[in-house]
Amino acid sequence: MVISRPFNMINDLNDTKYVWKIAVRIIDIWHVQLPPKSGHLEMILLDSETYSLPSI
Repeated sequence: MVISRPFNMINDLNDTKYVWKIAVRIIDIWHVQLPPKSGHLEMILLDSETYSLPSI
């Protein structure tokens, strides 16, 4: 029998735990590259309670 943890909302995220379980929708995503470094993705995440989180 496997018991999974419930999902956490974006507004509940903080530094008290190391592992979080979230379900989000990516509403915007883009690639950023500042030479000579390699690039990275940035995105805006949305949870089911419509809280958004800019993410790198």
